[in-house]
Amino acid sequence: MQSAIADEDALSANSRGNSMRNSAIALGALCAALSSATAFAGTEEDKAAIIKLEHELADIQSADQAAKFYAPGDDTELFDGFAPGIYRGVKAIEKDFAEQLANEKSVKIDFRELTAGADGNLGFAYSVQHAAVEMKDGSKTDVVFRETDILRKIGGRWLIAHQHISYPADAKTGKVVLDSSEK
Repeated sequence: MQSAIADEDALSANSRGNSMRNSAIALGALCAALSSATAFAGTEEDKAAIIKLEHELADIQSADQAAKFYAPGDDTELFDGFAPGIYRGVKAIEKDFAEQLANEKSVKIDFRELTAGADGNLGFAYSVQHAAVEMKDGSKTDVVFRETDILRKIGGRWLIAHQHISYPADAKTGKVVLDSSEK
């Protein structure tokens, strides 16, 4: 009897292992497909519209300008690089922009890399950006960051449903490197 129970436990564990392995393979395939813009059958028009949106968002100078780029509703998210970092809903995102822009005199953003694509009503953009920031107190800083946006086409317009911003970290110290010379 104990041998049958042990065999059943081994079979169950093996089944769970195969299921997890199959899930990992499926997840890996999905990630590979998402990482390649050519995997999306979207039109060049959609891709161009998303790239235009990314450049327009980079040029905003006020929080109310920023809000128009985000999908309406409370499920729209921004995972920002600045603490506390998670903002849900357009009102919270607009407030985050207002707080950041309140201390800045000017911001000039250049895209070092920008890739976009779409399939149906779902689109994406990922980029590496450099920001030259002048604060109201006269101090200046250069920041390199990565941004990934997931977009939905709503009423014929592409809008950001989820945005994730991150900064490179030094592998030796584990500290964020805001002034990365990464090109």
